[in-house]
Amino acid sequence: MAREMTIWGVGRLILFSSLAWLGAAIALTRLFPGLFLMDFLPPFVFLVAGLFLLGVGVMLWIWSLSTLFDGFSQGRLLIDGPYAYMRHPLYSAFILFIFPGTGFIFSSWLVLTTGLFAFILFKIFIGREEDYLEQKFGRQYREYANMVRPLLPGAPYAKG
Repeated sequence: MAREMTIWGVGRLILFSSLAWLGAAIALTRLFPGLFLMDFLPPFVFLVAGLFLLGVGVMLWIWSLSTLFDGFSQGRLLIDGPYAYMRHPLYSAFILFIFPGTGFIFSSWLVLTTGLFAFILFKIFIGREEDYLEQKFGRQYREYANMVRPLLPGAPYAKG
């Protein structure tokens, strides 16, 4: 029997560690702007790009969270909503959109590394969550995992 995992999976570990990295990166950028600011384009360009990424990320995060709450409370494998396109859309929202968007808003290459830092943590710790899901849902999860990429959106999962 699969050992129970909370609704947050390994997300708290990844998120809180990444937020600590983000805070340090913002502080260092403010202390040493000459080292970390990206100034090869006007700040407005970075701001617009950052706000766009942040907006997409927040929408994906909200969609993923509402789907997660519905599915988790029913004890079912999430294969619909954003989970039809990627196995871990909550992590995708932060790694691909929210953290990079924040980096652009701050015009800081150091802040931009937060997404990379979160991705590295994701690669280190996601196995625990995927092992749990495989133990809990068996063949259904293996089939789903073979058809849907972890972070990058792909063709929607065809429920069979």
